[in-house]
Amino acid sequence: MRTAEADDLLARLKDVGLRATTQRRVIVEALLAQGDHITAEELTEIVKARYPEVHLATVYRTLEVLESLGALYRLSLGHEPTQWHLTERAHQHLVCDVCGRVQEVSDPAFARLAASLMKAHGFHPDLRHVALRGRCSGCASG
Repeated sequence: MRTAEADDLLARLKDVGLRATTQRRVIVEALLAQGDHITAEELTEIVKARYPEVHLATVYRTLEVLESLGALYRLSLGHEPTQWHLTERAHQHLVCDVCGRVQEVSDPAFARLAASLMKAHGFHPDLRHVALRGRCSGCASG
């Protein structure tokens, strides 16, 4: 499945002197086909279904290069495996410390928080991908 978005990401790899190998193309296309976060292990399983020669180490290296180019964001949610997603699909996360539930939110309150921090402290936060820890409504009421 060749897409313009995949071609763009592979061109960015070439711009920094890396080859756009078939393995990298398959990894990038599988990543783009995901609508949500994905772990390197999950991505490897998806890629292996189409291209069994791809190893977890190759997937990790590709993810890390894409992160260094600003195309991906790495999200660590405590004891859970690291998740990856595209920076242009930004949103925030509410993580329950009791049950582990992760809720994605896109709330104007985060924009207000960023504006407040800039005004009060001159600090420009990157709130594109934030994980706030606390208790979900079910655990807080129980």
